Amino acid sequence: MNTPTHIILNYALLQDKTNKKEKWAILIGSVLPDITIFFMFFWALVMGIDQSTLWREIYFQPEWQFVKNIFNSVPFALIILTFGFAIKKRWIQLFSYSLLIHYVLDFFTHVNDGHAHFFPLTNFIYQSPISYWDQNFYGTLGSTIELSLLAVAVLYIVPRLETWYMKSLVIAALLLTIFGGVIAPLLFSFSMAS
Repeated sequence: MNTPTHIILNYALLQDKTNKKEKWAILIGSVLPDITIFFMFFWALVMGIDQSTLWREIYFQPEWQFVKNIFNSVPFALIILTFGFAIKKRWIQLFSYSLLIHYVLDFFTHVNDGHAHFFPLTNFIYQSPISYWDQNFYGTLGSTIELSLLAVAVLYIVPRLETWYMKSLVIAALLLTIFGGVIAPLLFSFSMAS
């Protein structure tokens, strides 16, 4: 799924009665699994590598897969969660839950671009039948499901937010996901086909 969707869904699921530190833990946990993707995107821009080469070739190179798999590892998240319970730090627990929610959503929405969620125990990558973006694998259905979940989460979150600033950020994330989850994948699918 798109990163803004992860942020909003994780926040909707975990934010109830949390303090500022715990809210930040949820936010970081929702974004961290995608950090490699952001780095790759900006690295390619700086290096002058076209996006087609980045996502068709470089993305699948073993060294990038290794780093990506570390940031998407259920065993590592469970170790962090166990540590959070052992030292009784709720913010660490919420961070771990946020990671795990991100992994579950990605598990069911990635086909050829999935993650080895059980790394380092195995390099197995589950290929979901539904993609959140690829029109060749029910991308329209995947985008519709994502946007539906996102809309429900936004309707739940916005009335609970205290500032217009935060409400604006959530609505901006919704609009970004509409572009990233619907419009951009359609354009990307057409450019990949040509």
